[in-house]
Amino acid sequence: MKCLTSVFQRTTNLCFYKYNGAVSGIFPKVTTLTLIHCKNIPLLLQPSVFPNLLKINHLSLPVEYIHYPNVSWVYPIKNTSTELGVGYVDENLISKYIHDIKHVGMKKEIALTIPDYGLIDGEVYAAELSHFFKNHKNIQNSFRSYHNTILKRTFIEVIQKDF
Repeated sequence: MKCLTSVFQRTTNLCFYKYNGAVSGIFPKVTTLTLIHCKNIPLLLQPSVFPNLLKINHLSLPVEYIHYPNVSWVYPIKNTSTELGVGYVDENLISKYIHDIKHVGMKKEIALTIPDYGLIDGEVYAAELSHFFKNHKNIQNSFRSYHNTILKRTFIEVIQKDF
C-alpha cells in the first residue's frame, strides 16, 4: 500500500476529512477535491493552491456554496445549492468515500475509502493529513518558489529571443 504522503502529493482526487485549517502550497494534479466533515471550507478553497480543480465533492455541513471559477459542486442530497442550479446530486457519493460506520461506545468510527490509497480509519487519515500540512508547508512553499523562479527565467529567455 502507498504511503499517504505520496498520495497527498500525487493524487488527482484529494480528500479532506475533518480538516479545518488553511492549505498552502500547490497541488497542480488535483482535479477533484472531496470535503468530508470539514468546516471553514473557504480556507481550503484557493485557486492558487488548486489551479486545475474541476469538481468539489461536498460531504460536509453546513452545505455551503462558495464561488470557485469553472468548478462543479457535487452533493449527496438535494439542497439549496442544487435547487439553485449551482451543483448537482450524486446519490452514490457517500458510498464512494464512506466504507463503514461503527458504533464503539459513545463514539462513531468511520472507515474511509481514499482514492489512490484504499481503506483507512477516518481518525488516522485526519491525523496524517493534518501532519502532512504542518510538516510539508515549507517544502510546498519552496516548490512554489522554485516553480516561479523557473517560470520567470523561461519567460525572460523567450521574450529576449524576440529582440
